[in-house]
Amino acid sequence: MMRICFVGASNVGGQGDVTGKGWVGGLVDLSVAAGAPFVSYNLGVRGQTLTQITERGVVECAPRLPNSETGLIVLATGLNDLARIRNAPPRLSLEAASEILTNALPSIQAIAPLIVLGPTPVLESKMPMLVGPKRVTVDLHNADITAVNTRYRAVCDVAKVAYLDLFETLRVDQAYRDGLDANDGLHTDAAGYRTMAEHVFQSAAWKQHGPAG
Repeated sequence: MMRICFVGASNVGGQGDVTGKGWVGGLVDLSVAAGAPFVSYNLGVRGQTLTQITERGVVECAPRLPNSETGLIVLATGLNDLARIRNAPPRLSLEAASEILTNALPSIQAIAPLIVLGPTPVLESKMPMLVGPKRVTVDLHNADITAVNTRYRAVCDVAKVAYLDLFETLRVDQAYRDGLDANDGLHTDAAGYRTMAEHVFQSAAWKQHGPAG
């Protein structure tokens, strides 16, 4: 049976989903129903940057995927690097974010086949968010997400890594948008994650690299 590590931040962990499944759990359900079950390792950690995600991906995936022929890594790039904190510019420039991903891919690819999941959209009408006890202003813009999404895709194309771009798909998906509106504008709800799982399940990247029925 295939073993799959899902590495990322709060979106991978399913924050905002009261059922606790998130899109990763929804993907497990869809695969089981299709006769293609797999062992799932949810390695989502809230608040992590791309640097933290990629570094942890190597450390945590290697012991879980000792056989590259039956393993797969889904690495979600997340949005934390794009946050504008207290009205400052994004935490990382496009060049810096691209360089981090470029440098990280070889060591992750050496463990098992890899799918990189691009960033997801936000609902800008819910921005900025007020985070933590000090109510710090955190803002996210879809224009920033669009730009980094393009850069990440280019990096993956050069590295010949499967890139799953759901940004525009989810941006116009009503269930996903309704979930963002019901929550903080960054994390969707159970129905939103369920539709995200369906999009992942139907993607060419998943059909090529995921478990076969």
